[in-house]
This record gives sequence, structure tokens and C-alpha cells, in this order.
Amino acid sequence: MSTLMKKVEVYCGPSEASGVREYLSRVVTYFESIVKTRNGEEACRIEFYAPAPSLNSILEDLRDLLDLRRRDNMITVIDVETGAGFPYRYGKRRLLGGGGLLSRPLDILLEEAEDKARLNLTYIALASIAGVVALIGLVEGNPYIVIGAMLVSPIIAPIYSAALGLATAKPRLVLESVYSLALLLASAFTSALIAAAGLWLGHYELSLAPPRLDYSTVIVPSLLGIAVILSEASNTLEALSGVAIAAALIPPLALAAMGVFGERILLYRGLIVALVNAALLVAFASATARIILRLRRKKGRGVG
Repeated sequence: MSTLMKKVEVYCGPSEASGVREYLSRVVTYFESIVKTRNGEEACRIEFYAPAPSLNSILEDLRDLLDLRRRDNMITVIDVETGAGFPYRYGKRRLLGGGGLLSRPLDILLEEAEDKARLNLTYIALASIAGVVALIGLVEGNPYIVIGAMLVSPIIAPIYSAALGLATAKPRLVLESVYSLALLLASAFTSALIAAAGLWLGHYELSLAPPRLDYSTVIVPSLLGIAVILSEASNTLEALSGVAIAAALIPPLALAAMGVFGERILLYRGLIVALVNAALLVAFASATARIILRLRRKKGRGVG
């Protein structure tokens, strides 16, 4: 059964609201209110109803009037046939909560990925702390301390953004994400190296079994790569997934740092395992994102 009417909500900043009002006054009757964005800023919400056949031309004109790259600009179209609609959001940033990767607009997903790809001092500090704590946990043979290191690691963010960048062919996003991931791993390794130097000077024995290079080196990070996208896209168990993903990267780097002052095989094996795990995480996360986005496009064709 086809929809006869659509409800349209236009969110825009005060500077662009006058142009929208002037245009809509010539084509429809509209209602206006002031709302607060997530950042506490004021935005205009202009609401109107229009017949489905004439909606496309109105939306095209509105897109010409609005700069949808601005964070406070958005157009929402809702099917009102049964009184409960399915929203299609246009713009660079959502003001309200959303669903998973199948329903959230791609431009919003990409902007969130760009945010995750950007490094800050907090991320670097957390990665450095994770490296030191993981080293201490390994030396002491205490798995609870190692788990604590995984809890503070921010490694999942650039892996997700790199995977989404690969899935959507955004080379700049990929490069920025890989750079951020490399810097976080380097921070964890450097801090662990400094801690290992202190332990070595204190005559601690830095000798553990080297990480294994077998089927688990491939299977575990591959499955975790899938988990990156599923957890980040749906905001489900994101923290637990981050712990598991960090466990595939931080302990091998801590072992590599121990190998600088102990057995060299720890250095070589630790670095190899960490790099292989990172590559597999990004590769399988990207493949999963590509599949989900393809399903999203197929789903979108049946909605109108």
C-alpha cells in the first residue's frame, strides 16, 4: 500500500532558517519550534506535511538551501501512512539516537569514524598506561592485571575507522586511521619498553614463553575483526569487544618490549604477532563492514 503523505522535519541553524521559511511559505504550511542539539546549541525545527509525489522536488530545493555538512543541519522524512514512520536522515550529524549500521546514514557513520580516527593526548596516555600495566601483569603472571590493561586501551577506535574507510573507499580516512593505530601501538610499546628497562635494571628476570605462531594467530584476530564492526555499529557490548581486541595487540607488544632486555625471540615474535593481528583485525572488520553496507543498500531499495 503506497504512502499518501510524508512528514518532513528540517533542522537548521538560525542563520539558514530564514531561507527555509521563505521557500516553504510558498509551497506548504509549516510549523516551527526551537530545539536543543546534543551540544546544547539552539537549532530551528521546521515541520510540514507534503504529498509523497511532490516531496522529491521539495527535498531537492531544501538541500540547495541547506549546507548539510554543518553539524546542526538535517532533514528527516517520516512515512505517516500508519502513524508510525521510518526516518531517513540526511546531514552530517544526527541530533537524536539511532540504530545500527543497516539504518544509520552513511555520512553520519563516516563522520563518527573520522572522530574515532583523530588522536588526542588522552588516547595516547591510555595506550601508554595499557602497555605498562600489561607488562607488569605478564611479569607477575597475574592475568587480572593484564585484563586491567585491556580495559583502558583505546585501540578499537582507529581499527573501526580504518575498516569503514576501506569498506567505503575513503583513502584519507584509511591513512589517518592507520597512522593513529600505529601511533597508539608505538605508544604502548614505548611505555612497555621503558617499564621493562626499569625492571631489568632492578634485576627482574624478563623471560617468558614467546607468543605462538599457529592457527590461533589467524582465527582469533579474524573473528575479533568481525566483532569490531558488529559492536561499534550497533553500540552493543562495545567495551567488552574493545577489551578482547586490545588483548590481541597489547600483550604481544609488551612481550616484545621484554625481548629487548631478554630473549630476542620475544622481541621478534611479539612484534610479528602484534602486526599480523592488527592487519587481520582491520581486514576482517573491513570485509564485514562491506557486507553490511551492501545489505543496507539492498534494504534501501525497497523503502520509498
